[in-house]
Amino acid sequence: MEAAMQLMVEDFTTFQNIEMTEYVDDIFKIDSDFGTPNLTKFGNLVNEEMFWVITEICSESSQAKRVKIMKQFIKIAHHCYKDTQNFNSMFAIVQGKLWK
Repeated sequence: MEAAMQLMVEDFTTFQNIEMTEYVDDIFKIDSDFGTPNLTKFGNLVNEEMFWVITEICSESSQAKRVKIMKQFIKIAHHCYKDTQNFNSMFAIVQGKLWK
């Protein structure tokens, strides 16, 4: 639960900093003076969470321990879904587990 809460805080903090103009600039590929730094940071955050899952699973040599790690990530993803409603991290964890 604690991991899910920390992921939610990080995702929400990054998400709330995204300006509406960043979406417009990104969709229409407009080169403005402001750019899309927060939107890019939010996209990179998903990749970092996915990479974290992949790294944790693949760095373990014992098959039994890999299974335990995968079960733990499933629990974290469930808490992201049910308790914090952080679908962004939930999908990143699930995708990281699938890319293993």
